[in-house]
Amino acid sequence: MEAESGVRSGISVLVVDDDAGAREALGRILPVRFPGVAVFLAEDGAEGLASFQKHRHEIVITDLSMSRGDGTWMAAEIRKMSPRVAVIAITAHTSGPCLVEAGNAGISHILKKPLNLKELLGILDKLVAAPRG
Repeated sequence: MEAESGVRSGISVLVVDDDAGAREALGRILPVRFPGVAVFLAEDGAEGLASFQKHRHEIVITDLSMSRGDGTWMAAEIRKMSPRVAVIAITAHTSGPCLVEAGNAGISHILKKPLNLKELLGILDKLVAAPRG
């Protein structure tokens, strides 16, 4: 694939979703699409934040609505530690207040459920190929 030629090695992506099927599907797809990228999985915001504190992922993909530590809260906490991390949110809730809250938390991209995988991969193609710094 064309995107693979520009993949930076040594970067990691964290996928946070309380829907095991969605989380595991991305956990299978992303390493195939981006072979040089490490993919980590977490089932809620609290687990995602703990993973970020340990591994300092460059990209975070998160559901916004989760029972234990929602994605907006987690994104805000992550951005306090690392303001340049890319955070992509996936949500069924795209009302005005929800979008404002997500923007205030530092979420860079918001994708509506059901997830358009092609759209997500297009965003990731750009983020994974972008130079660090």
